[in-house]
Amino acid sequence: MAKYEIRQFTRERLEEVRQRWRGIAGDDEFDIEFMSLFEWCETHIEPSEGDSQAWELYNTDTSGCDAIIDMVDSKKGTLSKLLKLFLSPVFWDVESKRDQVISLYIDAFVEVIKNGAIKGAQDVKLYGRNDLMLSLLRSIHAHWHVPGTTASFQGRFLTISLA
Repeated sequence: MAKYEIRQFTRERLEEVRQRWRGIAGDDEFDIEFMSLFEWCETHIEPSEGDSQAWELYNTDTSGCDAIIDMVDSKKGTLSKLLKLFLSPVFWDVESKRDQVISLYIDAFVEVIKNGAIKGAQDVKLYGRNDLMLSLLRSIHAHWHVPGTTASFQGRFLTISLA
């Protein structure tokens, strides 16, 4: 069984994650770092044509939410895009959790690609929003050898063509 799954949020689950992350971060830090993210999530739980949606990166080992993913599907369903990935405050000490963070990003990318394939997308785009994400995407691109698919860069997007 995979360590991570992409799951749609429910209002109840979003509230559980909010309380868990607040407890880890502390009230002041949560308000500064995550309040606007969770406000956005509240309005992006349900799919809306042409608008991005908040998804949970669910950890099957801990039953926790290790990240929130901002993802959008095209109107025709032929394209999925990962726009942003927000890490849980558990990973704020990146130096001591570097390997876990890298593994999380890679697992998240794989889950987004699988999710796109399940939905019938022809292309899945992963955006290198920051230097770490872009570096990991470049590494994935360099080692991409999945039969029947291609990987190419379009600016900061790694595009995986599934058709």
